[in-house]
Amino acid sequence: MRFIKAAVVAAGLALPPFAALAAAPVPSLSAADQADIARIESYLDGIRTMRGHFLQSSEGDVYAEGAFYIDRPGKMRIQYDPPTPFFMVASGSTLSFYDGRLKKSSFVPIDMTPAYFLIRDKVGLGDSIVASHVERGDASLRITVYEREHPDRGRMMLTFSDRPLELKKWKLIDKDGTETDISIVNTEYNVKLDPNLFRFVDPAPTAMGHGSNN
Repeated sequence: MRFIKAAVVAAGLALPPFAALAAAPVPSLSAADQADIARIESYLDGIRTMRGHFLQSSEGDVYAEGAFYIDRPGKMRIQYDPPTPFFMVASGSTLSFYDGRLKKSSFVPIDMTPAYFLIRDKVGLGDSIVASHVERGDASLRITVYEREHPDRGRMMLTFSDRPLELKKWKLIDKDGTETDISIVNTEYNVKLDPNLFRFVDPAPTAMGHGSNN
C-alpha cells in the first residue's frame, strides 16, 4: 500500500489539500532569485520533448524505476519497470493511471495535478505557477513551485544542475509531509517520440471481459 500511495503521489493524482501551504503568503524574492527563476523558465520552455529513465523513492524504503516520456504540450507517459505493475499516460485533458495490482484504471483532469505545469505549452513561473523559494548549491539550483489559484493541490520542488542548466530531480509533497522523489537519468531532449506512447490502452477488464481505449 505504501508503494501505491507513492506512485499516486508521483503521478500527481488526487493529492489531498496541503493546508499549511494554502495559508502561507507568497514570500518576496530577491533580484537574484528572480533572475534564476527567469533562467529556469526559459530553459523549461525550450524543452518540447524529453525521454529518459527515472528512479523513484519515498519514505519507508519504497523504491521503483522506469521510463518517462514528455511531449509538450499536454503529453506524458510514465512506465514503471517490472515487477511494478503501474503506468500512466497524459494526453490532451486527461491523466490515466493503471494499477495492475487492483486491475483498475483511474482518470483525472490533467490540470488538477501538480505536475501539469511541466507539460503545459508555457511553464508560466510567476504567472499561474508560483515559484516560492530558491536555493543554491555550488553547481545546483532548487525551486519550490505550486499553483497560485490552487495551492491545496500540493507542491513540487525542482532540482537543476547549473552551468549548464539541466533538470535532474523533482520532489512531490503531500499534506502529511510525505515526500516522493523522482530522479531522472540518461535524459534526451527535443527528440522525436512515437505518438503511440501517449495513447492510453486500458488493460482493465470491462463487463465484456475486454480492455478499452481512451
